[in-house]
Amino acid sequence: MIVADASIVVPLLVRQGVRTDLAETLRERIPLWIAPPLWRSEVLNALAKYVRVHELDLQAAEQAYARALEIVIDSPFQPDGWMLRLATEARCSAYDAEYAALAISTGAPLVSNDRKLVEAFRGFARTPEEMLEATAERRGDG
Repeated sequence: MIVADASIVVPLLVRQGVRTDLAETLRERIPLWIAPPLWRSEVLNALAKYVRVHELDLQAAEQAYARALEIVIDSPFQPDGWMLRLATEARCSAYDAEYAALAISTGAPLVSNDRKLVEAFRGFARTPEEMLEATAERRGDG
């Protein structure tokens, strides 16, 4: 299981070259993805941007969102004051702190394409490349 932020989910929905390839491989190796409820708004926002710049039509964006709902499991995790402390100490957004708090509380790694987020939470956050490398080592592939 991983905590997947929107930067990992969106490439599964909209072709983004290497990011999509990495996300697909990650999904094959670790099919259980969870996220705090705010992931939905972040993915919807990204899809709306693709529609506005005419890279997706509205119907394709709606289909992509429906697919996202099949990929990510909503955590019942609710934000509280602890996220404020995490965000302040890590110098990140409260949104990012929600993903980090979920990872801390579940013991699952947080996977993100946001290198600043990964660096802020280096103890348990990884890029897709790092996560794939770690799973390859455990499987004996690397």
